[in-house]
Amino acid sequence: PVPGAPTAIAVNEQGVWVADSFGDAITPIDPETDDALASVPVGDQPVDLVDDGGELWVANAGTGSVSRVLGGDEVQPVDVGEGPQAVAVGAGVIWVANSLDGTVSRIDPDTNSTDTTRVGEGPTDLAFGGGSLWVSLGSAGSIKRIDPWSGSGPSIALGSCSNCQRMVSGSNRSSAGATLSRGNVKDCGVERCCL
Repeated sequence: PVPGAPTAIAVNEQGVWVADSFGDAITPIDPETDDALASVPVGDQPVDLVDDGGELWVANAGTGSVSRVLGGDEVQPVDVGEGPQAVAVGAGVIWVANSLDGTVSRIDPDTNSTDTTRVGEGPTDLAFGGGSLWVSLGSAGSIKRIDPWSGSGPSIALGSCSNCQRMVSGSNRSSAGATLSRGNVKDCGVERCCL
């Protein structure tokens, strides 16, 4: 059995890795024997991990850091935003969703230096594809598409956010008096709303 509370899994050539949020460690599993091997200590409350060419990057929600596991038990901590919840690889960098401060951190793996971009309330997950980083903003009911080179991009609402729903119902007028139409509401902070 895997010790503690398994919260995330990543697979690489070294095996299957499981994040243990109670034990503040990641544990490798031998896929041939299903045995849990010696755990590697990381930061407080690891909640997600990703492989990048044999190195593991672990989001530690409790310490505002990402642990870079270089192999064996060599670990380098990298400070990011508050409450990192998800980590992804894309465009040659590591991306981290920081749910408590509404940011995404970009880590350069050559230097471990970070840049932080404000993305909106409550980023909880990330995926890289189609040349963009996609960020889920659960609290806002939207996703954000980020260009990896400029760090900016549109927000796209999913379903309906309560602010937009309020604005498009009734008189279809915002507090400023502008007529609002379904699918073209900019007042709620997203490019498209109430789709």
